[in-house]
Amino acid sequence: DSGSGIRIEFADVNIGIMAVSSSFSVDHGHFHDLVNYNLIPAQKGIGISAVGLLSTPNSILVEGTLFERIHSGIEVRGNYNTSVLGNYYFREIENCAISINNGNYLNDILIVNNPFRRNNIGINISGSNLNLVSILDNEFVNTDFIETSTSSFHNTAMTIQMPVTTARLNTEVNISNNTITDYRIGIHASNVPNISIGSKPTLVAPNQIFFGQDVFNDFHHGIWLEGCNGAKVQDNEITQINP
Repeated sequence: DSGSGIRIEFADVNIGIMAVSSSFSVDHGHFHDLVNYNLIPAQKGIGISAVGLLSTPNSILVEGTLFERIHSGIEVRGNYNTSVLGNYYFREIENCAISINNGNYLNDILIVNNPFRRNNIGINISGSNLNLVSILDNEFVNTDFIETSTSSFHNTAMTIQMPVTTARLNTEVNISNNTITDYRIGIHASNVPNISIGSKPTLVAPNQIFFGQDVFNDFHHGIWLEGCNGAKVQDNEITQINP
C-alpha cells in the first residue's frame, strides 16, 4: 500500500531534500532508489538531509511519506526540533531509517505512528543536550531482513545515546507502545538518565518485543540499558517466538 493521493517523488539522485538552517515540512512524499553517483561503485542515497547551524532552532515535520530502498531515510544534524508522524513506511533502508544528532542543542524529538520494515537501524538518536524525546506507537518488523553490516548496532530497532560526561540530567525520554519483531536489539539506551520505557505519563503503554533467537548469530537484547541512572522500565513484554 503506497497510500492515497498525489505524491512528490524523489528517485535517482543522491539526496532527495537537502536543508541548511531552514524550517520545512514534507507531506505525501516518496523517496526511493536514490543513488550517489559520486562514489565508485555508486551507492544508495539519502532521502532527507538537514543541518541546523543557527542558535535559534529550526523545525522539521515529515508525515504521510514513504521511504524505501535507500541508504538513509532522514538524517538530521544540529539545531532542529524534529517531528516524524504517521508516515506510510520506512522500508529496506540499508543504514538508518531516522538518524538524529543534535549535538549540544536543546531540541525536542517526536517520532509517532510509523511502520519500519527490514531496516538495518530503525531510529538512532544522539546528543548531549536532548530535551523532550518521545518514541510512541511505532511498529518495527525485521522478519526476513538480511544482515549486511557488522557495526555495533546493526539490526537494531532503536538506540538513544548520550555522552557519559556531558549528558543533560533533566532530559525527558519516553519510549512507549511500540511493537518490535525480529530485531537483534530491540531498545538500547546509553547514559540517558531517567529514561521511561513502557509507560506514558498517565497510563500504562508497554512495548512488545518478539524475537527468534535462532535467527541471529550474534547476541540478542530485548531492552539494553547502559549507565541510565533512574531508568523506569515497566510493563513491557519480551517474547521468544521460536526456539
